[in-house]
Amino acid sequence: YAFSAIKDEVAIVDLNDVLADVQEDLELLIKDRQAKILSVPLPKIQGSKVQMRQLFANLITNAIKYSREDVEPQISIGYELVEEKDGQGKKIQFHKITLTDNGIGMEKSHLSKIFTIFQRLHLRTEYSGNGIGLAICKKIMENHSGKIEVQSETGIGSSFSLYFPTIIK
Repeated sequence: YAFSAIKDEVAIVDLNDVLADVQEDLELLIKDRQAKILSVPLPKIQGSKVQMRQLFANLITNAIKYSREDVEPQISIGYELVEEKDGQGKKIQFHKITLTDNGIGMEKSHLSKIFTIFQRLHLRTEYSGNGIGLAICKKIMENHSGKIEVQSETGIGSSFSLYFPTIIK
């Protein structure tokens, strides 16, 4: 968690390269679970490549780990340019990247808790992990002046949206 607070070297990061690196890193897990990852072309952002790799690795690993039994994990990665208003009502453009899976999903009542450090929704005997992965994802997005949001439905899957500002101040 402290690692994600470190301000790494900021550069232009091609998220297509990050995704390719993460898929290579997770090759054994992807093959073992017969997971399918489909992505549209992704943008370049200003940020830390190390943290982007951690972000994508955490989200993809979770999507595979929390897949439904007897269902091949499928992860779809989408991209769109969106506008949102800031606190002063000024419109800001964001790169919105959405990772959607067909896993076990989560109850709506749990969604507010999942970005809290050491928060686990399942017993350790059911799923491995220590409850810091999504807290790290949230911290990484904050480091990049962005945000992460989740939508989920039990038995259908989850969708994580990453918002990166197109212009860093």
